[in-house]
Amino acid sequence: MIVVAGASVLVAELARARGLELFLASRLRAVVAEEQWSEAQYELDRRLNIRAERGHLSDDQRVRTRDDIRSILGQGSIEVARLQTYAYLGLGPVARRRIPRDPDDWPTVALAIALPKSCQP
Repeated sequence: MIVVAGASVLVAELARARGLELFLASRLRAVVAEEQWSEAQYELDRRLNIRAERGHLSDDQRVRTRDDIRSILGQGSIEVARLQTYAYLGLGPVARRRIPRDPDDWPTVALAIALPKSCQP
């Protein structure tokens, strides 16, 4: 299954053992907008650090989780779509109108609109 994921959803799944397992087993593929991926990386590091500080995650587990995420990227289970992939189509205004409550998420919506129908579930 291929999904278009925003930063918060991607972080939530990558921070959970179940989500990592799905990606590592290649049962799930995600496409994420370049801007959202930058946000996801920052937020994931922050969340892993907080869990380690609170004693819910050892330093070894934190490093292993980051290595797993690099592996997921290497195997292509998470594809980072460059801005040109969807911005050149002029989808920014359309995407912003579809999500008036959170206009910062327009790249995710634009990417979902731009994906060929054959890639959508």
